[in-house]
Amino acid sequence: MAEKAIMTSEEEDFVVEKADVSLIRRKRGALCFQRKEGFTLIELLMIVVIIGILSTLAISYFLGLKERANKDALISDLTNAYRAAVIHHTNDADGAVTIDILKATGYSQTQRVTLTVVDGTMSGLLLTATHPGVHGVYKIDHTGVISKL
Repeated sequence: MAEKAIMTSEEEDFVVEKADVSLIRRKRGALCFQRKEGFTLIELLMIVVIIGILSTLAISYFLGLKERANKDALISDLTNAYRAAVIHHTNDADGAVTIDILKATGYSQTQRVTLTVVDGTMSGLLLTATHPGVHGVYKIDHTGVISKL
């Protein structure tokens, strides 16, 4: 003789929930059109718009990083040129600094950075630098302060 299976209350709840879901699905199928697989045109357009906005933000962020890197290279060149000028003036206080003297003293120029010696004397030392990727001209004076012209 077959014994009747005894279900716990959790199993009964599961069976009832499963039955309710299938009943709801049948009702929806009768009342609503069946949806075909895939995305609607509006959903695809929204995805394209979101991707466009995110790519615009990313591109502007990376362009800012590139300009900051170019500015850092320019400031590094000015600092290194200033140190080379101070070394030269320590050895020859009356002499004037030129680009060739700076290079001989240890200054190494970064690519695309243009350094100009405006005043090479010790008391009025003024060096300027430009870079095509940076807006403006930067200078360093005899006190070692870097500023934008």
